[in-house]
Amino acid sequence: MIIPRKLPLKVAFGLVLAIVVDSAIQIFWKTAVLDLPDDASFFAIFKEPLFLVVITIMTLQFFNWMVVLANADLSFAQPVTALSYVCVAVMSAIFLRESVDAVQMLGIALVIAGVYFISRTDHLTKRAEPEAEDGLIAERAEHLVVRPVAILPAPKLAPAAPKLKSHAA
Repeated sequence: MIIPRKLPLKVAFGLVLAIVVDSAIQIFWKTAVLDLPDDASFFAIFKEPLFLVVITIMTLQFFNWMVVLANADLSFAQPVTALSYVCVAVMSAIFLRESVDAVQMLGIALVIAGVYFISRTDHLTKRAEPEAEDGLIAERAEHLVVRPVAILPAPKLAPAAPKLKSHAA
């Protein structure tokens, strides 16, 4: 059984924050779209305060994600943030009165199961020490076999066929 290293508080907090912030972004974004008139232009979004809130929160999410990725592997962090799909489905049902059917609930259960399995792995790949890496590279290099390659002259091509003149009048 794999026993993962303890998840640092900075990573755990950053992942929870990423899930909450991403869920909030999606709900605010949907609400802002619903508030737009049907004939709204592209520039109308900048007059809608909720779009500005979404852009601001996305900026905060960017910096949070930088901290998470500095302390955890992407292959660990990104799947864990899939919990935002679960949060968005629940929040959409509560705040936007959207329906969640049995197939969506099955998908939500599978996401939760997937995140559980990912969370059982190590959050950070163990890196070899630099000296050990040099030794490993040298060891691998010993196994390389260099074979000489004969350079053959280029094959001679047949001369091009002469062009025929067309007798079209």
